[in-house]
Amino acid sequence: SERRGSQVYCQAADPGVGALLDAARVVLTEFFTSAHQGTGQGGAIGGALGNEGLLGHFDPEYAAFLTWHLPDPALSPLCSAAALERAEQLRVRETGVHVVDGVAFAPGAARPRQAEALYNRVREAMLDRLEQASAFHLELDASIEGDTLTGHLLVEDLTDSPAPDLRIQVALAERGVLFPGTSTVVVHRMVGRALLLDPDGQGVPFTPDESGLQEFEFSASLREIELGLRFFLDRRVASGGGVIPDLGTRIDPAQVVLVAYLSEAGAPEVLGAVSVQPDLVEERP
Repeated sequence: SERRGSQVYCQAADPGVGALLDAARVVLTEFFTSAHQGTGQGGAIGGALGNEGLLGHFDPEYAAFLTWHLPDPALSPLCSAAALERAEQLRVRETGVHVVDGVAFAPGAARPRQAEALYNRVREAMLDRLEQASAFHLELDASIEGDTLTGHLLVEDLTDSPAPDLRIQVALAERGVLFPGTSTVVVHRMVGRALLLDPDGQGVPFTPDESGLQEFEFSASLREIELGLRFFLDRRVASGGGVIPDLGTRIDPAQVVLVAYLSEAGAPEVLGAVSVQPDLVEERP
């Protein structure tokens, strides 16, 4: 994508199609998949190829991405309690779907030769959302020093009368995770690992001050997140989920990305979003 002032030009695969868009919002696209869905002939592989195209197509200033791995048809090290929680919030009932800003559903599984058509379907849904101005502005910055992640989030309400029960959440993801499942996808992109604000719910309440602003400070231990992921997987294994290798369960600080998003409690629509790759800080001697 090419920026021109306060606008972004998204060049489509077809040279005759494109859109010059005002930077009205950051759209959040969530990809629900499985490392064991299908084979190299079709399934998650087509969705992953299309998703890879979307990641390369949209500038992070205008689009945020999360990939949630579900234990269907089988458990993998990339599955998490956060993925199940998010699927429940968005009312996702099957593996192999893209959800754009919580409201637009598009395919997430296909044969490799269908990946371009899948990519185009999701891209069009994203472009449609980008034309709709958000009533909220989010700014996010973070850093990782050793095992500790710290972050600061600023949320601004641009209206005079916000909805009565808005919630803000921050998801931790990794830009790339290696795991060879039966789908034949080896490098999995933007894998969601954990929800950092109120992990068991929809997020923390958004209660802005008189100027419409609210700031959030948060921190987390990467090691504790890893232990939480392992605990989740061990419980699933104990209930008949199969054997899970350690490969794919460690979090690489250099791959961490944070995605913050705002929604109304009990409603799937994402009202605003932002993503950032934390700065890596050398540990003090």
